[in-house]
Amino acid sequence: MNDDLKLRLTPFTKMNMGQTMWWQQMVMGLTDATGSEYPVNVVMLEIDPPEYPDDDTGFVEFDDKEFVIYLDERMPIGMCIDYLQHELAHVASWHVNEPEDHGPHFGVELARLYREYLTLYDQLWDVL
Repeated sequence: MNDDLKLRLTPFTKMNMGQTMWWQQMVMGLTDATGSEYPVNVVMLEIDPPEYPDDDTGFVEFDDKEFVIYLDERMPIGMCIDYLQHELAHVASWHVNEPEDHGPHFGVELARLYREYLTLYDQLWDVL
C-alpha cells in the first residue's frame, strides 16, 4: 500500500502525532482559504441520533458570529478531508443567494478548495 492510501484509510481516531499535525495544518489552511470574515471552527465527534436525528456525516451551522463544522470522527482521514472541503464550500458560498444548497457558486467554491487542498497536500507532506 502506498503512503497516500495508507494516510487516507487511517481512522481519524487512530492518527499518530505527524498525522494529527498534518490534519491541524490542513484544517487551518483550508479554513483560511474560504475567505470567511467569520471564524470557522471544526468539531470532531460522533454524529448519531437522537441528538443528530438526520444522522449526517458532516454539517455546518452558522449563528451570525461563527461557523461551526461538525464531522463524524469515526471516518478515516480521507473521508474527513472530503467532507471538510464540502462543508467549507458551504461556508464560502453561505451568503450567496442561490435557490439550492449545492448550486453553481457552491460548485465553484468546492473546486477552488480542492485545488487549495492539492497545494497544501504537497506543502504539508513532510509533516507526516
